[in-house]
Amino acid sequence: MVGLHSAFVKPFLIASLAMATLLVVIVGGFFYTDFQSELQIITERERSQTLLGAKLIERRLDNVARDVLLLANSVSLRRYGEGSEQEALDDLGDEFLNTSCLKGIYDQVRFIDGSGRERVRANYRDGRCNLVAEKGLQNKKTRYYFSDTYKLSQGEIFISPLDLNIERGVIERPLKPMIRIGTPVFNGEGEKLGIVLVNYFGKELINDLSSAMSGSDGIPMLLNRDGYWLLGAHSEDEWGFMFKQNDKRIENRYPQSWRTMSDTDDGQITTSTGVFTWKTVYPLSVNSISSTGSTDASGQSTAYIDRDDYFWKVVTQIPQEQITKLQNKRVRMALVLLSLLMLLAFFAAYFIGRSRKRELVSMNALKESERRQRAITAKLAEGLMVLDKEGKLITMNPEAERLLGWSYAMLSGQRIHDLIHLNASGTSEHECPILNVLQEERVNHIEEDLFCRSDGSILPVAYTASPYIVDDEISGVIVAFEDISERKKLKEELIHQATHDALTGLLNRREIENLLGHTFSQAKRYKRDLSVCIMDIDHFKQINDAFGHRAGDEVLKEIGRALYQKTRSADMAGRYGGEEFVIALTETSLAGALQWAEQLRSTIEAMSIAISESMTPIEVTVSIGVASISDQIENSDQLVDSADRALYLAKGAGRNRVVGDSQQLAAEIQQ
Repeated sequence: MVGLHSAFVKPFLIASLAMATLLVVIVGGFFYTDFQSELQIITERERSQTLLGAKLIERRLDNVARDVLLLANSVSLRRYGEGSEQEALDDLGDEFLNTSCLKGIYDQVRFIDGSGRERVRANYRDGRCNLVAEKGLQNKKTRYYFSDTYKLSQGEIFISPLDLNIERGVIERPLKPMIRIGTPVFNGEGEKLGIVLVNYFGKELINDLSSAMSGSDGIPMLLNRDGYWLLGAHSEDEWGFMFKQNDKRIENRYPQSWRTMSDTDDGQITTSTGVFTWKTVYPLSVNSISSTGSTDASGQSTAYIDRDDYFWKVVTQIPQEQITKLQNKRVRMALVLLSLLMLLAFFAAYFIGRSRKRELVSMNALKESERRQRAITAKLAEGLMVLDKEGKLITMNPEAERLLGWSYAMLSGQRIHDLIHLNASGTSEHECPILNVLQEERVNHIEEDLFCRSDGSILPVAYTASPYIVDDEISGVIVAFEDISERKKLKEELIHQATHDALTGLLNRREIENLLGHTFSQAKRYKRDLSVCIMDIDHFKQINDAFGHRAGDEVLKEIGRALYQKTRSADMAGRYGGEEFVIALTETSLAGALQWAEQLRSTIEAMSIAISESMTPIEVTVSIGVASISDQIENSDQLVDSADRALYLAKGAGRNRVVGDSQQLAAEIQQ
């Protein structure tokens, strides 16, 4: 009796301990992985939310700057500068009033003359817009935003710090966040008449930011360059700099997080207080400037601020309490599930301990194995098909149905070789990588092949075909496959990036040199014509200096588009470096290449490249040197050098012209 009891207790205890340990590891690992996955999803969502908020701010301020430039160039202001003062001011008032009513985002739209006196002001209050009578107009000469805007040159824009509105010397209540955006006004003779200034409701911007970031799991914030809250978790923390409350800064509450935010434009940091995610916004665009501003009614700013020093931080904070709550939820779920599973495990251990018959143990093991196999195949991220010796489908998992669009009911008993395996068309079964597993009795790993979906579309796949063995005999084939569409797309993108210039989309220097070398060898071998053109944009540095590198990039892109349109599919065009391009014209003599190059030069000379609505379109010219293959030229490098010498002659002759290799041209004319 003791022996029977011991035969039960020992297997029971061993099975119980093993299953308990396994369950703790599996359940703990599952819920820990689940928690980490959800936390990663949340943090990635915070990154996208801060980026979304930053983009919204940039778009809003860019639209306001455009409005200011349009107002400053109004017909009424031009008439005002020509002497029709009162009539022009009346018309200007109508324009400002229409703008105020239509937009609904400007607290004030003003024209202030050179003495600082408001000449026209349209107010927007509680959904109503009105013109201020002359007796209600004020002198703003002492306000920093007037003096800072008035000092600017034509076309420049002043964007003030985001602060609170001060009316008649005191901060207006209720608090009214404001950004003042202005530009100086000139008459036809270039004399400065005053400034156009709009007071943009900062609350509109902050409310839009909060709405745009409503998908955040954290607390949205907006900080100025000094770390003061413009939008915070608590309203009493906001606008501390306006009330000279130096303690109302994020640095005082979260010093470690602020130090990290200050050093980088964007990022994410996890501290004991939670997860902070941030994105830096640089509101100043081209030709814009700001200043330090002043919190005093008559205070002046201490200095101008350029784009790199005028910034805000769009921030979200997920408090540690929220993360802990998420973690505790997983722990509670894990404990409940673990308790249930442990209870089930002990029952299972009990029956395993009582089982003494080998047949019953084998049967239970077989059932457990089949159950696990079904569960595993159902959850596999790969498609799985099992075929018999004739290539007919025995079974397939749900992932295979999803990838192929065929249901198991539709394919059961069908020959997969004919329906799905696209490359099998016209191929014998012995040559099929799937079915020849039966003859070769080995595993085939295929890195790239094509399957056909139910709708006729093509599915790029990688698969492994393995023998299906039952009772030591091959009974069919197991095919495990995966969709490699994204992998192929990424591979093609990487190849394109490695061979093409990122800015113009043309071939990069290394690729065009490789292709030109091969094309030269073929032309030399079969005695075919081949010409090379080297093109340089005239005075490109002056374009960068006058209009900025962004404008220079746009010029390069437009030149690239023109080259792409003018070249044939057999030709090659690439960016050789900087503002220099190389074009290889196959089956083209020197005379033909010169004619083609002249057409290209004329096309580019006639182009007018628009950079933005506020900038005058840019006109460019190019110089082109042309050379062709000849007996004296032994390799592609010499051909490029010959074209480069011709380019040098074109530049020396005054630019904006096409020059060919003179020796080659003379020889071609004689022939």
